[in-house]
Amino acid sequence: MPAANQIRVDEEPVGLIRQDHLIRVKNELDFVVKGRFAGQDYSWKPGEHHDISIPAAEHIFGFGKEESEKMRAMGNLGFMSKFGTFEASMEQMKSIKFSEPPALMEAPESAQKALARPRKSAGSSPSLRGSGDVGGPSSHGSSTEPLDGDGAVL
Repeated sequence: MPAANQIRVDEEPVGLIRQDHLIRVKNELDFVVKGRFAGQDYSWKPGEHHDISIPAAEHIFGFGKEESEKMRAMGNLGFMSKFGTFEASMEQMKSIKFSEPPALMEAPESAQKALARPRKSAGSSPSLRGSGDVGGPSSHGSSTEPLDGDGAVL
């Protein structure tokens, strides 16, 4: 049985979305586009892009659907009332661009700040050094000196 902090390879972590389940949505219109899916509000300023789940893109924009099936999405986005006709609304929908997100994504700003904070050591708690050495204070010098794969100071 795996430890509590381990995830089996065949399991999906709850609350996480796999990269291949996302689509990048870019607003190339000259106004803000807003949508909602599963209780989550989405907003794209002109020129802005966001990576969202494919089900969210399907619901908000009719992503992957035939033009004739996008009426509901255009109505929810307010395009039908703003532009008046199906044809005019469809023309505007063409300015919502879809693409694959990059393989590596930049962490959200909040996560970057958390990672940038210096870590506090808990006195006698074990520290990891080198390639798996576990122990108390290191005999390899200060904690800022780089180590090679065997735990020796470079």
